Amino acid sequence: MNDWWKEVIEGIEAGDTVTISPPDDFAGWTARNFAEFLFQIIQILRAQPYAFERLNFIAPQTGSDEQRALYERLTRGFYKYLRVPMFQRRIWTEPKLDAEYVFVTNYDCNLECSYCIQRCKRVEPSTIDAQLKFFKALFEADLSAGKIPDGGLIKFFCIGGEGFLHVDRLQHLVDGVHQIIGDRDVTLIFCVPTNGTLLLQPDVQDFILRNKKEIALNFSIDGLPEKHNAGRCNSYDAAVAGLEWAKTVLSNKRLKIKATMTRADIPMYAAHCKHLLSLGVMKVRANFDVLEELPYEDSLELAQQMIDAFEWIVDNDRLDFYHFDILGLRRNYNCYDRVLMKMEPWPTHGCTGWGSSKRVLGVDGKVYGCENCAVNGHWPVGEWHEGEPVPDFIEQKNMLAQTPEPCEDCPVKALCYTCAQVTTDPEWRKKRHPNCALVWATTLLRLYMTVLFKKSLPFDAC
Repeated sequence: MNDWWKEVIEGIEAGDTVTISPPDDFAGWTARNFAEFLFQIIQILRAQPYAFERLNFIAPQTGSDEQRALYERLTRGFYKYLRVPMFQRRIWTEPKLDAEYVFVTNYDCNLECSYCIQRCKRVEPSTIDAQLKFFKALFEADLSAGKIPDGGLIKFFCIGGEGFLHVDRLQHLVDGVHQIIGDRDVTLIFCVPTNGTLLLQPDVQDFILRNKKEIALNFSIDGLPEKHNAGRCNSYDAAVAGLEWAKTVLSNKRLKIKATMTRADIPMYAAHCKHLLSLGVMKVRANFDVLEELPYEDSLELAQQMIDAFEWIVDNDRLDFYHFDILGLRRNYNCYDRVLMKMEPWPTHGCTGWGSSKRVLGVDGKVYGCENCAVNGHWPVGEWHEGEPVPDFIEQKNMLAQTPEPCEDCPVKALCYTCAQVTTDPEWRKKRHPNCALVWATTLLRLYMTVLFKKSLPFDAC
C-alpha cells in the first residue's frame, strides 16, 4: 500500500482541487486493493474532514464491469452520503447481554428445509430436566465467577428442531429456569427459533401470550417468496402469517428474521435483504449456509450487493430503526486499523460460539461447543454428570486457533468466522478458508461505512 493519500492532503491544504484517477493496474484490482483504497480515503478524512468538497474522482476506463461498477458506486456514495445529516443520528443498539445459555429442546421438525444445519430429524424423548440440571451447574459457576451482576440480562436460546412442536417442553423449560434463578434481580429472555408456520395454533399462541414479557422469536424467512419456498417447503405464506400475528403481541425488539443464503443467491442478495427489511421487523440477519464455500473471486460482487442493501437502509431513513445486523457486521468490528495493519491474531473462537463460555448439552448427554454441533452430534468436548464440573474444551480451542496454510498472509484472516464443523476436517489446514468472499465483502462494506460516518463504528453499533 503506497501513501498517495499524503499527496492528496498536501494538495487540499494548498487549496487545490485534487483529481484522483484509478491506477494503471486497476484491471488487476481485487478485494484487497479496494480495501486499501478505502483505507487511504479514511486517512484523508482524518486529516481533512471536509476534503470531498475538493476531490474529483475519475471513472475507470479499464477493468471488468464488476470492478468499474464497485469503484463508481463507492465514489458516487462519497459525494451523495457525506452531505446527509442523518449520519450524525443515533443508531439503535441491543442491550448488552451478561450471559447466554443454550437449550436443545427437540430434534424433530414439521419441515425438511434443504440447507438445514440439523442433519437428523428424529423424535427424541424430552431431556428438559437434564438440560435444566446442566444449566444450573453453568449458572452457579458463572455466579461464583461474578459474571452475572444485579440487574443483569440473561438470554436463553431454545433450539430445535421446531420448538413449537413441543410447547409443553418449552413451558417446562421456562418454569424450571425461573425456579433456578429464584428471586435474583435479573432480566430473562427466552429466544425460540421457529419457521413460523405453527404460530396460529391455539396452544402455541397461549404459550407466547402467557410468557410474552420474556419471549423473543427468531423467524427463518429467506428473502423473496420464490427463494424461501424453494428451500423451505413452500412455507412462505404460513411463515409470514405467523410473523404478522407475532407483531401484534410482542415488542418489535423481540422479533428477528434470520435468512439463510447460498453462493447462488449472491446476485440477488440485496433484493432478498430489502424484502426482509420491508417486512417491518427491527432485527434482520442474512447468514450464509455454515458449510457454504464462498471463494475470494466472489468478493467484489458480494460487496456491491451488501453496499446496495446498506444504501437502501440509508435512502429509506432506517438508520435509527435497523442496526445493520442483516449484513453480518457484528463480526467485523473496528477493522480498518487492526486488520489492514495486521494487529490482530487469528481468532480463537468460531462463528457459532467456540472459545466463549458457550457449552451445550446435547440430547445424547454429551457436551458440545455450540448448538450446531449439539444438534448433529458432531465433535463433543466431553460428557457431564450431575455434581461434576462442566468440561472445558482447551484442545478444541487450540485447533481452532490454527491458521489454514493458504491463509497465513491474508490481512483479514482475523475476521474469518471459523466453524468447528469445518476445522475438524483432517485436511483443513491445507485448504483455503471457505468464507473468503464473505469476510472481504463485509470488510469493504465496513470501511465504506467508516468513510461515511467519519469514524469507526463501535462494536455494539452494528
